[in-house]
Amino acid sequence: MAAVLIQADDFSGAAEVAQCFAQYGFSTQILLEPSSGEPGRSQGSEQSGVTVVDTHSRSSSPADAAAAVARAFPGPDVAGTDVAGTEIVGTQVLFKKIDSLWRGNVGAEVGALTGLGFHVLVAGALPQLRRTVVDGRPYADGVPLSETDLWKAEAALPPAHLSEVLVSEALEQSAGTPADGGSAGDRAAAAEVQMLDLAVVRSTDLAARLGHLFSGSVPTTVIADGESGADLEAVVEALARLGFSAGGRRIVLVGTGGLADVLARRLQPGSGAGSQSELAYKETTVTPDSARNAQNSTTNTLRNSTPNSSTPNLPGDGARPVLAVVGSASEAARRQLRQLQAGGFRLVGLTPEELRDDATDPLLHAVREALAAGEPVALTVTAEQVNPREAGAIVTNLARFVSSALDFPQQAPDGAGFDGTGSAGSAAGVVLPDLILTGGETARDVLDTLGIRTLEPLVAVQHGAVVSLADDGRLVGTKPGSFGDDQALHQLYSAIHGRRTTEPAGPTQQEPLDPSDPSGEAMNSALNAPELNATAQDTRPFIAVTMGDGAGVGPEVTVGALLAENAYRDCRPVVIGDVYRLGLGAKALGVEADIVEIQDVADAVFEPGRINVIDPKLLSHDLPWGVESAEAGNAAYHYIRIACELGMSGAVQGICTAPLNKAALHKAGHVYPGHTELLAHFMGVEEVSMMLSTPKVKVIHVTTHIGLIDAVNKIEPGLVERTVRRGHSAMQRAGVANPKIGVCAINPHAGENGLFGYGEEAEKITPAIEKLQADGIDARGPLPADTAFFLAGRGDYDLIVAMYHDQGHGPVKVLGIEAGVNITVGLPVIRTSVDHGTAFDIAGKGIVDVRSMIEALRQAAEMSPSPALQK
Repeated sequence: MAAVLIQADDFSGAAEVAQCFAQYGFSTQILLEPSSGEPGRSQGSEQSGVTVVDTHSRSSSPADAAAAVARAFPGPDVAGTDVAGTEIVGTQVLFKKIDSLWRGNVGAEVGALTGLGFHVLVAGALPQLRRTVVDGRPYADGVPLSETDLWKAEAALPPAHLSEVLVSEALEQSAGTPADGGSAGDRAAAAEVQMLDLAVVRSTDLAARLGHLFSGSVPTTVIADGESGADLEAVVEALARLGFSAGGRRIVLVGTGGLADVLARRLQPGSGAGSQSELAYKETTVTPDSARNAQNSTTNTLRNSTPNSSTPNLPGDGARPVLAVVGSASEAARRQLRQLQAGGFRLVGLTPEELRDDATDPLLHAVREALAAGEPVALTVTAEQVNPREAGAIVTNLARFVSSALDFPQQAPDGAGFDGTGSAGSAAGVVLPDLILTGGETARDVLDTLGIRTLEPLVAVQHGAVVSLADDGRLVGTKPGSFGDDQALHQLYSAIHGRRTTEPAGPTQQEPLDPSDPSGEAMNSALNAPELNATAQDTRPFIAVTMGDGAGVGPEVTVGALLAENAYRDCRPVVIGDVYRLGLGAKALGVEADIVEIQDVADAVFEPGRINVIDPKLLSHDLPWGVESAEAGNAAYHYIRIACELGMSGAVQGICTAPLNKAALHKAGHVYPGHTELLAHFMGVEEVSMMLSTPKVKVIHVTTHIGLIDAVNKIEPGLVERTVRRGHSAMQRAGVANPKIGVCAINPHAGENGLFGYGEEAEKITPAIEKLQADGIDARGPLPADTAFFLAGRGDYDLIVAMYHDQGHGPVKVLGIEAGVNITVGLPVIRTSVDHGTAFDIAGKGIVDVRSMIEALRQAAEMSPSPALQK
């Protein structure tokens, strides 16, 4: 069976959650519910990391939906066996995907789970789309769901409170599917539903509270409020601490794709593990020790059940024709369809009457003709208004039209034929068009008509917009109808086209550790280089290099940067870190290094191949790679402290930092948002700025690690002015005498003369720019952010001022984090850092790209002054 078993009520939702796990390296498959067979087991596969079963039950009757859920899940009693007596060994985590707008048979299906004997924890927020739950009430973009038009295509009204969805229906369905010795009536009377408000979700004892709620003798449903990703993380963490069971019953986690993503991230290999190699379901008494052991055992089993997740090679047949089927009635889907048409798709509209009356022969011919010529085609239903009660029939008829349209022989574009599996066949064979399907009901009906039963998720182009590989060789792009921006469907098409036209990748090779040497041999050849001159004429600055989190890639990138060919040419680096851990980093990289412990900067000898280390002895030798820990977080904290003390005393002129892990830092009791704020604390500076530097663009941020709403509230003319001045000074220090500075707006199109926003540009930014210009600083704006970065990329600006974190980080990450450097300006000494994290998933494997750390050290040397006294 699967290590994780997931049930979804429609296909696009199934693909959404499947990709959540696939992106973290889990072997993942999607099953279209078979007519028979064991749930969670694919044909010909003994075990899979993650199996997602689409029960196609959103539009079913409540009773049929409940029955579908009962078929999908093994139903344990308190002794740990399913109703058929089969031991439950292998399936470790159970998850039910629900619609983020609470459509479908949510109550009936949750009731079926309690009827099977499971506890249920429902956390239905989707913060990515601003769909939240507060006091048991669902909201969309801050508006009560019941007051929106998001259910306009539904026959029912949206719920004002989740009790309308989950309580009455859940009790009704649990009464119909008893799983223990009690009667159906007894189960209905005894089943419990509890609410958790935000205060409880955000409390430090959430796991204990859940353990208490689930400690009763009957299956219990708990509904948790949620507004943010942190709220979902708290729920998942609490459930993991319980070992996904309590009171002798397993707990099914119920939620959206947002919750699935948090769960996948929590369970990914390297997120934390115990020593056990397998996990069977066991009756659990919740104590701190038993909860911790269960949590560790679950994570370890998931790691061991995760095969290689590399993307399968696709047939090298070049581009195939693509048929898009847009069955969603949402306005978002219609906007996306227009973008497909603008991108070259032939649009074919069908009225419900044409589909119903089979009056489609000319249109069938047109679609077949276009596909045969390799032209992409988009099908949609054209109607001023669709009767919700007719929606199911319309989707079924649309799927039947698709099947007819594809039921003819087609030649591959180059004349070579393909058989039904997508493999090279005879000249008389056919090539199967790839598909884009929007709307879960549409997707499933089309897949059913084509006989597709299993799919493997490959990539997501946006949240919920996923490309999968079907069992007949097609690439299938899917997304929920209301999801995505205007480009979502076009991006699915681009992803499909790109995979068909790109040659399968061969074995990957590690990038050379020093980009200046294509062979990568500079790492070891530096050991034999002559000693650099360190006389009184030496003007190279002293740089404190902090090792970062010892469980991450910090030791490796630190060693890699200091063994690079030019490391000692421009500066004299001293590492603050752990000698033993750095030795492990060198071993992982396969390089030799002379790692020497010193007590003070004055003791250092600067020669290639030697790494001078001040070691406060804070790490144990058995610290595991890739595991978040308070030990590593505390050590990283003190490495920064020592570096700051050296900077404040004048012993070093600059600081270069390897990445630390914020969660580990917090776990150690050092609650700071990140490196920047920690440095400011130790150096007694109230306000600093983060600057990102790449060869093409440099970006300084007005705000960084706070929420977007808080960022907008925090921005004011004084803060903007001070940020620009700090950036101006840093650029001058780097040798740009009169830097041209572009200042981004907050709103799209810089507010479009007041059309967007509430006048933030005029109130918060323009006064600062006017004052700066009066002082002779070449600052221009407010500029639309997309325009500003385009102009900077072609050289019009030396520095861009971003108003908030993602506005500045996004473009820099697109340019490639291997060349990106994070610079803190406003401190007494310059500080640079890599622009990537601890990368726990690859730590200790010797495959990290060290170029960002090399560049960070180079820029620290470039921007730091020469020491007043030479050594």
